Amino acid sequence: MSHRLHAIALETNHEDADLLRRCLAALGTYRINFSHLPRANRAIERLRRSDADLLFIDYDLPTVTGLELIDAARTAGEQRPIIATAAEDCGHLAADLIRAGADGYLAKRDCHPGFVGPLLDSSLQLARQRTTQLRLRREAAREMMRSRGRSLTAV
Repeated sequence: MSHRLHAIALETNHEDADLLRRCLAALGTYRINFSHLPRANRAIERLRRSDADLLFIDYDLPTVTGLELIDAARTAGEQRPIIATAAEDCGHLAADLIRAGADGYLAKRDCHPGFVGPLLDSSLQLARQRTTQLRLRREAAREMMRSRGRSLTAV
C-alpha cells in the first residue's frame, strides 16, 4: 500500500532538488508529488499557504540559514514534518537543526531510498505525535477553563 504525500523542498541548488525528487520517486511505500522552491524569500508565508504534507529545508540558503528558517517556522506554529538537508554529514549541525525543530536530518550524500524511506517514516510519526500532543493540550486547557467557569459561578 502506498501513501500519497505532497512534499516541498526549499533548495537553491537545482541538481540537489532533482536528486531529492528522484530519490522520493523511488520510494515504494510513498507516492510523492514533489514541488521545488528555489528561493528562500518569503518562504514561511509560501510554506504556510501550501498544501504540502512534508517540508524539506536546506541548511545552506543564501539569505537565511535553514536553521533560522526552521526555528521561525516552528515559532509560527508550523506542525508539518520538516526534514533538514545539508551538503555535509555533520553531527553538530544535525543536532542544532533538530533542536530548532526539524524532525529529521538528511546529508545529501545519503539521499537514497534505503535511507530516506525510514527517515520519512520517523518524521511523519514525530509530526503525528506533535499534533496529538497539541490537540490534547488544547482540550485540557478548554476543560480547565470550563471547570474554572463552573467553580466561579458556584460561588
